[in-house]
Amino acid sequence: RAAGHVDPPLLLATCCEDVEEHLRPDVLIRCSAGSPPRLEYSLKAARRAPAPPMRGVFCGELDPMPPKGTLFGMWCVTGGPDGDHNIVFKKYGCRVKVAFFGDNGAGEQLRMADDPSKFASTADAGEIGVPLVAHFKGHGIDIHIFRSLPEQLVVRYRQHRGELDEITEMADVVEAERRFLQKRVFPLLGEGVIEETEDTYQTCLRGRLSLLKRDVEVTPEQELALHRHPKSRTPSDVKVLEQLRFAAEARLRQQEAKMREMSREADQWDAPCVGRRLPRLRATAADWMLRDTANPARHYGCPRALGWLHQAGWYLPTEVQPDHEYPGLQPAMQVPCAPTFRHDPKLEDRPTSATYLASYVGEVDAGLSPALAQAARFMDHGFDGLCVHAVPTLECPDPRAEPHPDVQQRLKKFSVAVLLGPSGSGKTTLAQERFGTPFAVVWDESAPALAHFQSMEDAKAALSAAHLDLPTAMRPVALLSGGERERAALALGLAEWASVQRRSLVVDEFTSLLDRPLARKVAQGVMAFARAHSRCHGLAVLSSHNDIVGKGLLEPDWLYDCGADRLVIFQDGESAVQTEPEPEPFTKRRRLSFKQHCPEVPRPLSDNVPRLIVRRALACEWRHFREHHYKDHRLTSQSNCFVAELAHRAVAFTAILCTGFYWDYFSNKCGRKTDLGYSCWSSRLVYREHRTVVLPDSQGQGIGSLLSDVVAYLCERTDYVLQSTTAHPTYGGYRNRSPFWLELPTSQRERQANQCSTFSHIWVGAARPDGTSDPERERLLRERVLIEGSITPTCLTPP
Repeated sequence: RAAGHVDPPLLLATCCEDVEEHLRPDVLIRCSAGSPPRLEYSLKAARRAPAPPMRGVFCGELDPMPPKGTLFGMWCVTGGPDGDHNIVFKKYGCRVKVAFFGDNGAGEQLRMADDPSKFASTADAGEIGVPLVAHFKGHGIDIHIFRSLPEQLVVRYRQHRGELDEITEMADVVEAERRFLQKRVFPLLGEGVIEETEDTYQTCLRGRLSLLKRDVEVTPEQELALHRHPKSRTPSDVKVLEQLRFAAEARLRQQEAKMREMSREADQWDAPCVGRRLPRLRATAADWMLRDTANPARHYGCPRALGWLHQAGWYLPTEVQPDHEYPGLQPAMQVPCAPTFRHDPKLEDRPTSATYLASYVGEVDAGLSPALAQAARFMDHGFDGLCVHAVPTLECPDPRAEPHPDVQQRLKKFSVAVLLGPSGSGKTTLAQERFGTPFAVVWDESAPALAHFQSMEDAKAALSAAHLDLPTAMRPVALLSGGERERAALALGLAEWASVQRRSLVVDEFTSLLDRPLARKVAQGVMAFARAHSRCHGLAVLSSHNDIVGKGLLEPDWLYDCGADRLVIFQDGESAVQTEPEPEPFTKRRRLSFKQHCPEVPRPLSDNVPRLIVRRALACEWRHFREHHYKDHRLTSQSNCFVAELAHRAVAFTAILCTGFYWDYFSNKCGRKTDLGYSCWSSRLVYREHRTVVLPDSQGQGIGSLLSDVVAYLCERTDYVLQSTTAHPTYGGYRNRSPFWLELPTSQRERQANQCSTFSHIWVGAARPDGTSDPERERLLRERVLIEGSITPTCLTPP
């Protein structure tokens, strides 16, 4: 337009109003039956501003905490021997380790302050008010830790002295004494050996007795009693051995008292310091909410785990959200048809009767076209031209699970069934495999739609169910709109199904060309029609809209969600009144002139910025995106996962990993002879982008780049650095142009085996190399990314 060119007219007709905010057309005309078309706005009436760019918004909790909080994570301690510093608490098996952040050492194990002979367990780390201690011999200090509040830590230090080593040694002696009682004394007294036979007991007695005599004085009477099997001992033997137990336990109590006395004498600590928890990106942030971390998808069926995830604001699939249900219908059974999620899909159990569709897109000489050969360079293992897709199945993938007889019976004989799922989820292919080819009509364009029916009686009932009046059906097919054609085809299929010309009827793209209020009326009519013809079976309805299922709408015997791989069996309800719905009053359509009947009355224009909602997610959500990834489908188990939603629908997935390197090492390695700057980030850990996928029907809108910007900004706010390497030219090209990403010297390097070059960048946001912020980039960043959730650790309340 700026060069004087005139765009060719592009006219789009739709019944879906939600496309306007994405299309933002020059002219919008609204049509309704019986009324002249109305001009909502046009460029002549109101000059529109350019479409606002999409904005990424992070929602939910980045690092949710249990109600009582936890010790694990990183804490910033104010004060201390060397000023402010960070300490890290992490799991060490079933124990707890503490380390100074940035220290190359592995850290020290925490002990109970009241009893240094006992190591602190992971359960102790979740309790408030439990004092713990650790001895850092390398630093020459000891540390005393006490969590007074869920998010407040009290830390005290003292110089490490020689007597503290003696206390530690004494604690080890006490622990050894306890093990001695458990393994040497108690078995001889009968605990744990009652089930031994006489021969086994006598065989083991010699070794046990010799070890016992090393540490405890055994009298002849006690030794004689020990030679008898516990089941054969007399009351006098038991009394004699009780004296042996008392002597051993008295020795242990003496050692414990000595250790406590030594601890009291050395209990001189510095003034307390206060620690606050720092936000962290942890792959295990949801572990405390889930009992089975190996299979997190199972917890979507656990109300308690679901309540935790919902309260934390993490991503939940639509079918498990608390407000999602099929109104008025009560599921009797839900059968998961997807295999148990594994980070490596090759390890998942696949059904033995799985069906795959294969298509070859290569050349006849087994080569690839120039365009495909160029695309194959982006893949790690090349491309041979063969595309394979798995067809959804209605079977449980676990080979050890026995099929439920009621489920199998309902799948074979049903009145109405519904297959739901987004476009491309396999509804049509599954229906063809199970029920036959979807119904299609070959119209005679010059003949009325009514002429295609066998009789007027059949036509009336079927047209009424499809909410298509007789005057409209009497028009030539060529004059029918898209929605009217769809309803006429549906009515014709219902008529043939009711007259037993078809044993089953598969209706594909059910109500896809109708506005939603009319679609629900059609669903109501089809259900009433099916009940009126109860002798007919096998009506399978395929749709990408779930608002057609519910009480008073479609009430199927079962429903299969291809997107979630889930089979829902509904309870048998009471039969509704089998009355056919009244057809809508016929409104004669007039041939209207746009110039005569379309006044230019502009309406207020909406400049709402589209929002891409980003939330943390469980790793099992990767299964819905991995088939669209152009590289390996595996996901590392230590991934931090995020899902992006657009208009309440999941459209993108990304995962990041901790490299284990700090910025100073990483910058020296990648910068080589180039100084990358940002020396103030020397102690920041570097994360890298691991997997990013945007669903095919949502590509081309910049969603992937915006999602990575949101996650990178979260890393910056939590004192991390995000690095990314990609072979995608659009993805990498955006970062070359973006002021928020810094291109690394290793970018655009050539790879072996004719693979395409890769782009390598790090996120710098609005920061300058000297650590200051650029005001202009800060403004641009605020317009692009918004943090509405919480990046500080927050304790949840019990659901």
